[in-house]
Amino acid sequence: MIYKRKTFIVLLFLLLIPIISISNFSLWIDEGTTAFLASFNSYSNLVNYLIHYTGSEAQMPGYIIFIWIWAKLFGISEIALRAANIPFYILFILSIYKSSFSRRMKVILLSIVTLNPFIWYNMNEVRNTLIVFFLAFIIIINLLEYFNNEQKLKNIYILGFTFVIGIAFNLLFYFLIIPIIYLSVNYIIKNNIRLKQLLDDIKIPLISTIILSLLLLIYYFFTLSHGAGGMRQRPGIANIGETLYEFLGFLGLGPSRNEIRDKTSVSLFLNYKYTLITYSGLIVLAIVVFSLFFKKLKKTNIIFKNNFLIAFLSSIVFFFIVSYIMHFRFWGRHVSFAYPLLILYLASIIDAIIALKPPKYFFYILTLILLFCTFSSLQIRFNPKYQKDNYKLAAKIIIRLVRNNNFNVVWAGNDLTAEYYGLYFADTTYISSFPRIVRVYNDDIFENESQINNKKKIIVLFKKYDLFDPTGYWRNYIARNNYKKIEDTQDFLIYGQKN
Repeated sequence: MIYKRKTFIVLLFLLLIPIISISNFSLWIDEGTTAFLASFNSYSNLVNYLIHYTGSEAQMPGYIIFIWIWAKLFGISEIALRAANIPFYILFILSIYKSSFSRRMKVILLSIVTLNPFIWYNMNEVRNTLIVFFLAFIIIINLLEYFNNEQKLKNIYILGFTFVIGIAFNLLFYFLIIPIIYLSVNYIIKNNIRLKQLLDDIKIPLISTIILSLLLLIYYFFTLSHGAGGMRQRPGIANIGETLYEFLGFLGLGPSRNEIRDKTSVSLFLNYKYTLITYSGLIVLAIVVFSLFFKKLKKTNIIFKNNFLIAFLSSIVFFFIVSYIMHFRFWGRHVSFAYPLLILYLASIIDAIIALKPPKYFFYILTLILLFCTFSSLQIRFNPKYQKDNYKLAAKIIIRLVRNNNFNVVWAGNDLTAEYYGLYFADTTYISSFPRIVRVYNDDIFENESQINNKKKIIVLFKKYDLFDPTGYWRNYIARNNYKKIEDTQDFLIYGQKN
């Protein structure tokens, strides 16, 4: 009875995490695009649009179709769309619960995941980042279950099915093949499994998975040949650094993602030096103390020859090489398929330490790190500075200004997210069910100044100038034509003409 009560309390806590982490804060650019695609009234219109679309969404067709169906069931509010992450979170919890991991290992894994700033940030987002993460985790769990527990074929069927869903949801999921192969080969060698017998056992799910994967790969080659994809820019060491910054829990302790994106410099991090130094010091202390402890017991292979660590590093290195060749600038969210391996690595080390009954100060170090991660997660959820681009506030201000003063609005920002909040464009027609409250003009139509010189207007500039004012055209226009700043939000500047 006591065990059942404890289990109920734990499950209740786990279910509260997504409820607390999801909010109705403004959608940002990528979320606005997802919401736009989810708002199509017709499935055929959605598919036709997606086939010819050149944004990164063309490389996540399964997710777009899923979110479209989800929107038809639950609506397109911010909370409804973001709640699409919850079913996959529950599947992940069930996978952990039904796995053969020890009870202690399960608690460690769930603690790392549920109090993780990366999870909290992406749970509150209408993108497939967390879905990819949870699907990758389920695959790795089933791979471990197959090799560690009597090689049950159902685990391979689950693995294959989940892999196909994963690659349908995101092209980048193919990169999970590297750690899958590495871990499989390692277990085959370790357990002296005959390869021919193994292939005979798994040939049906294996062949089915390969065929479906190749069919999807043909589609992805088609999208790539037509120019679909993300940011075309060569990644560098800074991109790996930013990925680790997200994965190791710094996301709510230092500069926000937007700050790092705008200005990656030492001076930016100095503003958060005390928090960052303390947390970094705890991580370094943990690495040193734990390494010395294992060295004393002659068990250093637990840290340095860990299969999860090798699989994680190999997938990151391979992904970086391909991204470098393809000129694909990535962030932590693009590598979420590899993050489960890092979490399993950390959990296995903590589990091994506890099993060896270390001194109490080991637990003090771990508790402090966990408290910092929890604080980081709460910062991400409740501190406005760590929120996404606030298109909702900008649209609210514009609607008020237009209704009170009958301005014409020049919009230099993402048009799809603007439309979600009621701004619609006179020069562009989109098939969507977004509200149409105030008409505005996309900045592209005004390259000829004669079209706007005689109109009373306000100009709205999104502060990510590299995306929406790369040439400085509008900033120069504002400087030349007697404009004054009306509003200055965290993400937008709104200018009006002086009387």
